[in-house]
Amino acid sequence: MGKHAYYYGSMRIQLAVLLTATIVGSWVQAGSGLDTMALGDALAIGHDRSGTTRQRFHAEYRVPVGVAPVDYVEVVTPFRAVVLAAEARMRSGQPALGLKEAQAIVAATGERTSLQLELTFHPMNTYVGVPAFDVTVVNSGTARGMAMERVPRFGPRVDGTPLGAAPTPGGVRTPGTSAPLTGATLIGPLPQDLDPAGRVEVQLRDGPRLLVRIPLELGRVR
Repeated sequence: MGKHAYYYGSMRIQLAVLLTATIVGSWVQAGSGLDTMALGDALAIGHDRSGTTRQRFHAEYRVPVGVAPVDYVEVVTPFRAVVLAAEARMRSGQPALGLKEAQAIVAATGERTSLQLELTFHPMNTYVGVPAFDVTVVNSGTARGMAMERVPRFGPRVDGTPLGAAPTPGGVRTPGTSAPLTGATLIGPLPQDLDPAGRVEVQLRDGPRLLVRIPLELGRVR
């Protein structure tokens, strides 16, 4: 990692959910309640067996960064949590997720939107654990720290697998081995009182050193 803070603000990142014409629903802002129609939309996306709708949907929730150590950021709203759960159920071959189960999933999220920062470390790193990076969200001029769970990754990331309501990073270390720490996933909820109409920026710091700034557009996240 270089000596200077990086700014990934040259590109405006729109987190707009692209749905096919067959899936109809009203947009809701992050953190607001989901009605029966919205939950029906989420279940329809998750149960899409062709995969086309799901692929387009999930792609809009991944924010590419590409500035060390951050590869990308995943946004998981309550709506998307239902989509992910429905998709996981479909892949398992079990009966389709129902409306009551979807309502329970939303309740379990506390109607909060979470972020997942996917990190890759330099191959010559000497970390013995996930570094204590600080994650801060800045909204309308107010900065607040985020409480993040830190999930280490040993070995290469397995891309192309379902994210799931809770991530399962690839390359889990086998007990008794000395595989190097290659990356990590940082997971944490966004403050519920964010103003999605205002500028939202996520900052990653290593102590006093600013590593990366990631602007988000959350006003139309479903």
